[in-house]
Amino acid sequence: MYAPKLQLKKCIWCHSEGITKQTLVLLTGSVHHWEIFQKYSEAAILSEEGESSAPISLSIHTEDEVFYGHNIPFSLEVSNKSEVQKNLYVCLTAEYVDEDGNGSIHFWQESFDVSFQAKRDHIFKTQIPRLQYAVSPVESNVVRLTGLVKDVTSTYCSSRKVILHKPQIAIKMPEEAPLYNPITAIITITNPLEKELEDCTVTVSGEGLIHKERSYKCDNIDPGSERDCRISFSPTQTGLLKFCMKFNCRQFRDVTRCHCVEVQPFRLFFTK
Repeated sequence: MYAPKLQLKKCIWCHSEGITKQTLVLLTGSVHHWEIFQKYSEAAILSEEGESSAPISLSIHTEDEVFYGHNIPFSLEVSNKSEVQKNLYVCLTAEYVDEDGNGSIHFWQESFDVSFQAKRDHIFKTQIPRLQYAVSPVESNVVRLTGLVKDVTSTYCSSRKVILHKPQIAIKMPEEAPLYNPITAIITITNPLEKELEDCTVTVSGEGLIHKERSYKCDNIDPGSERDCRISFSPTQTGLLKFCMKFNCRQFRDVTRCHCVEVQPFRLFFTK
């Protein structure tokens, strides 16, 4: 039995977490034809396992784990294994990944064009600044780095995941408060590491809540344990105000958390 002829758009070579796979995009043909085609393509992939014939190969080099507040190192190694010079488009991206492995919008990207001589390798080095990954659209500590390379006929990609460690921070304080009355915010910091957090400081601010920025030195936090910091202040403005805190230590930098409080005039608050 012969497989039906199928038209293919292009060949995409993807490498993720050490696995090389060839994906072919179907343009025409029935579902039945597609099922037959998959069987043939899967057999071809299995027979070539461990030996890629792609003219371009690439791999990502980075740290497996990064502490929050530090730049994420990112380098892409590209090899032109063909006998001819190639003009390539290179794109590097980063995105957060949720528990189901679904990605979000890229929060960082770099792209450029480059010309590669035959049988030559090159390493593109860069880093992702903390300000680029500071705001996460999802509750995740997993970042997926992806390198994508295109020539006139094919697309090649490689991806790798990085664990972004940071302490858990919770703020406990009233949702509503009267004007000029003292408020106490309890900030709970959890150490996610197996090492003690040293040189800990908490910095708090909030327009209408705290006059200027205040910094407090905290005790070291034991591995896997929690530490509470109690901050008292009196609001001087009414309305929906935001209390913000920033945690720093030797291992982590600029871990932030905010909490909103509705401040009402004294008489109005107590006549509810």
